[in-house]
Amino acid sequence: SVLQIKQQLPRNSIAVGFDVDDTVLFSSPAFYYVAFNQDGANGSNKYGPKPFEHEQAWKEINNQFDKFSLPKKIASRLIDMHLSRGDQIYFITARQPSEQEQLSALLQRIFDIPDMHPVIFMGQKSKAEPIRKLNIQLYYGDSDSDIQEALEAGARAIRILRAGNSTDPRKLQPGAFGEPVLINSDL
Repeated sequence: SVLQIKQQLPRNSIAVGFDVDDTVLFSSPAFYYVAFNQDGANGSNKYGPKPFEHEQAWKEINNQFDKFSLPKKIASRLIDMHLSRGDQIYFITARQPSEQEQLSALLQRIFDIPDMHPVIFMGQKSKAEPIRKLNIQLYYGDSDSDIQEALEAGARAIRILRAGNSTDPRKLQPGAFGEPVLINSDL
């Protein structure tokens, strides 16, 4: 639970990290549109046969489509708890970077983060390097790779459950890496 996490934290403030998609935002509507739209010529996908390899798709996800993403309730509770302790909060996403992005401003507004650090976009690279470099001691994520990369970097990892209607097709193994799984975190 959030209370149990708070009780286990050191008294001094720490750096904490969060994944974005399916961890703090239910962003499936944006990803669903990119994958299955029929807005191209003759009803085809406007981003082509491999939409997530199209630069314009990532530009639109990172700048426009998050207006359809919903903040997860558990993320609000966790972020509020960490802010009340004076912890530094970082967001690290596996999304492809784009020339501009509005995700940082959106997260700052939604979660009322006064000292917002820009979102770190990793693309296909491991999150372990920024977790290590920023001395993040606690990292929240939904995917197996989030957990593995946090552990690789020496951070404590906590699993956030995906919503049952997430469009992310990857199989998950909650708890398989010895990480705690936050109860009711799929909401």
